[in-house]
Amino acid sequence: MSIHRIGSDLIRPPKAKLGAEDSRASTKSARSDGAAGPDRGDRVEISDAGRALAAKIADAEKAAEARLEIIRDRLAEGLYHEPSVAENVAQRLVESGDLSELV
Repeated sequence: MSIHRIGSDLIRPPKAKLGAEDSRASTKSARSDGAAGPDRGDRVEISDAGRALAAKIADAEKAAEARLEIIRDRLAEGLYHEPSVAENVAQRLVESGDLSELV
């Protein structure tokens, strides 16, 4: 089976060339109230729920970054080299199920 002439020209025919006068007219605003820019019907509005979700995600990212910084500081101080702390961390990892893929 062969398919011939696949391309954008089949989807959308090429636009006719506009003259200089037509080109200027097409770029002018259709608004008669004197406001700058064309009057467009498309808009995007972010809902209150969307804003709340974005704030929640940003807060969670900040909290995760703060928690990571605490862990880095504890590592630098050698806190995890103590046997009791290392045992506690190991036990919590096993209980979390994060290591089930490795076992």
